[in-house]
This record gives sequence, structure tokens and C-alpha cells, in this order.
Amino acid sequence: MLYTVDRQRIDYIPHRQDYDRWRARLSADQLQAITEELEKVLNQGEVHVSSFVPGSDWTGTVYQPIYEIGCDEDERQAAFFFGILMWVAVMNHPDAWSFLKYKESNIQGMTYFRITVD
Repeated sequence: MLYTVDRQRIDYIPHRQDYDRWRARLSADQLQAITEELEKVLNQGEVHVSSFVPGSDWTGTVYQPIYEIGCDEDERQAAFFFGILMWVAVMNHPDAWSFLKYKESNIQGMTYFRITVD
């Protein structure tokens, strides 16, 4: 479950038209593999920076189709699409998470962290 830092639940996908367009290019199996990998990542820690998760070389990983198929080998779009996929994975995760975007740093992705919600 995804929440704002002031504990308001989020249940929407940002940039929905782009997300739907890119997602439609992936097969159900590719999307499932990505979803399962992101769930594993989320289950392994308390804090995750989205841009650190896939690493810089997606070759041979479940993330490769994002770049090659989903975004026609456009690195910028692939990074953006991955960020939305991460958002959706966090939003669908059973634990409560919040997020911050550090604008004054070199970190490109969103930082997600577990929270407690009453």
C-alpha cells in the first residue's frame, strides 16, 4: 500500500496513458516476471531507490523487455516506465510504504520506505 508522507493512501497510477501504452507492448509473461521480481525486491528491505533497483545494464534481466519492447529502446522512456512499474508494485504491496523525491541530490529515482499506519 502506498501513502503520502502525511499518511494519505494513494490508489492511482501516474501518467496513466503512457503506462498503459508501454504496458500493452509487453506480454503477460514479461509483465508477470517484472512484477514478481519487484515484489522480491520490496520484500528484502525497508528502503528502496527505484533507479537503483534495475541497475545500469538490464541485459539478461526481467527488465530488458521494458527497454527493448515496451519503450522501443528509448532509455529515458524505459527509465520512466520502470519508475511507474515500481510505483504500481509498491502500491500493490501488502505493507505500508511512503516515498520521497530528493530534488537536491543526484538520485534520479523515487525513494520508497516502509511506514507504520494506524
